[in-house]
Amino acid sequence: MVPMGTIVVALIGIICTSCAAQLFPEQEGTLPWAPYDLLSALQTHYNNSHRSRAAVAFGILSFLIAQFGMVVANNGVSAGIDLSSLFPRFFNIRRGMLLMSALAFIVQPWQLLNGASKFLTVLGGYGVFLGPMTGVMFADYFILRNRAIKLTDLYEHSSKSIYWNWKGMNWRAAIAWAVGVWITLPGFAEFVQHGSSQQTKGWSELYDISYPLGLSLTMLTYWALHKLSPVQGLGAVDDLDYFGTFGPTESHVYDGEDVDVEIARVAVGMEKSTGIDKEGNFDL
Repeated sequence: MVPMGTIVVALIGIICTSCAAQLFPEQEGTLPWAPYDLLSALQTHYNNSHRSRAAVAFGILSFLIAQFGMVVANNGVSAGIDLSSLFPRFFNIRRGMLLMSALAFIVQPWQLLNGASKFLTVLGGYGVFLGPMTGVMFADYFILRNRAIKLTDLYEHSSKSIYWNWKGMNWRAAIAWAVGVWITLPGFAEFVQHGSSQQTKGWSELYDISYPLGLSLTMLTYWALHKLSPVQGLGAVDDLDYFGTFGPTESHVYDGEDVDVEIARVAVGMEKSTGIDKEGNFDL
């Protein structure tokens, strides 16, 4: 729902901004892309009448509710989940959200609203970092593991997990991500500083294709590192369908024997509800 809501809101914003340029000619051809500019243009156009003030008041209230919803759903929850996963002894989701809310004032996000160019520059820079991140996930999940994951080991926070790698860190992913970022980072830095990266044409062209370039280069680097130092646990899955994710055509193994899908699910349900172990003993 969050991506769909974001797309709908952005689409409505584009439509309203385009219409406002025609409805409010006193703006002298400027596009009121910011919500407060749009409300101000509306109030000015109708000579600060009581109806325009009421419309602005309701508009501000709707923007306030929408902003709270977007911050909580898009930013607060994700930050809380990240911090609670990294430091579970100190943070839960609520504490992580509160900390990120406090740190947001240090970043001064309102500075991004000084102009549409700066705002779009920041949005365009996401591809520099997200492209390589997506490349790591694609290479690991689709190419190397062929969409086979042992879910129980994802929750094993020790060297027993096949995903533990080196001291709990996937060094291949870190190196591949860095390789994918550095190739477009100079162009991004110059674009942020000067508003254009045309001074160095080569970096400018690389920055223009930052997302596909970073994604492709990261995937290739991750695959090459796998050839030098193979990734562990390729093709490994759980013996039983503990999470209800096995498909009807998958082969299930229970205690070293291939079993039917329904038998495997019944066995999992019996183990969870009655405590029956693989030897058939009751664990009461």
